[in-house]
Amino acid sequence: MALQSNWLFFTNLNYLVTPMNRLLLVPILLTLIPVVTIGDDKISHKHSNKMDHKQHQSMMALKNDVTPVEAGHDGFAAIAEIVKILSDNPNTNWSKVNINSLRNHLLDMDRLVSGAKVDEQKVTGGMRFNVTGETDVLNAIKKMIPAHAIELDKMPEYETVTETIINGIALTVTGIDDQTTIKIKGLGFFGLMATGSHHKPHHLGMATGKGHGMKH
Repeated sequence: MALQSNWLFFTNLNYLVTPMNRLLLVPILLTLIPVVTIGDDKISHKHSNKMDHKQHQSMMALKNDVTPVEAGHDGFAAIAEIVKILSDNPNTNWSKVNINSLRNHLLDMDRLVSGAKVDEQKVTGGMRFNVTGETDVLNAIKKMIPAHAIELDKMPEYETVTETIINGIALTVTGIDDQTTIKIKGLGFFGLMATGSHHKPHHLGMATGKGHGMKH
């Protein structure tokens, strides 16, 4: 556009310029062409950068719309799951909800898994697990193992016996056949403690004040 305006300007001045002066104007006009071209290139490049920046912002905005699915901590995730169930239920009696009770149980689970010492012994048809600990870990052992043994004993493939020992509880689990015995050995103490479908209903029951279901 600038080149066209300059060209028209000098064209309109033809009647003022002699043939000799026209020859002198040619180099001047030639020098204007690259200047305008460079200027146009700069404008175009600047516009391109501006568009690229906007596109980048749009892409980042789309990327930031992705919602994380993990709660970030196992205990917090378990609590968040129960809170969502309660919040989605219009019949929830919030006056009976006690999330702190669930939290305390989750702490006991963590103490048992991370702090308990387990001595395994083979017995006929199964395994004996001598589980010991101190202070908070011992309390978790005493609360959780006898209660969970009752739940295991409800399953047709297992038979359980618990016994109080120094600083802990002994859990003996036997199977109804050789394959179950092999399974017991493979699961070990912690695998057996995680066996069963009662954990989630138990957590919900604790949070809603309907009793522990299992007296952990």
